[in-house]
Amino acid sequence: LLIHPGAVVIIPLISDHEIIMLKQYRPGPQGWILELPAGTLEAGEDPRDAAARELLEETGYRAGEIRFLFKMYSSPGISTEMLYVFLARDLVYVGEDHQEDEMIEIVRMGIDDAIEMIRKGVVVDAKTIASLLYYISLVKESA
Repeated sequence: LLIHPGAVVIIPLISDHEIIMLKQYRPGPQGWILELPAGTLEAGEDPRDAAARELLEETGYRAGEIRFLFKMYSSPGISTEMLYVFLARDLVYVGEDHQEDEMIEIVRMGIDDAIEMIRKGVVVDAKTIASLLYYISLVKESA
């Protein structure tokens, strides 16, 4: 069993129709994948604070509003990792602060385009797929 402190996933909304995704090199698939900003909780860190920190570190944006959406286990058969998913709105660009070991390209795209990329198998990251489909089906229409 892999003991994990948990992590956050952020859906950064530029507008009602546009989001920020990251094109990031990942060693598991040994290639670049498109995913939402995310990161590991630090010891004792509140998930909302972690979401704000990761959003700033990975995208250079601060959010006026960070709203908790849902939580899920990433892989309950082998890990204790709980993912906390947040929606970030009212974004203001203040500058990127990537960690040295992160290879990240920021990609702005329409949310409908992101959903189409899931449909076509271009987006293959599980946390991104679950988070965006949750948002589209349960949040966007009622927001």
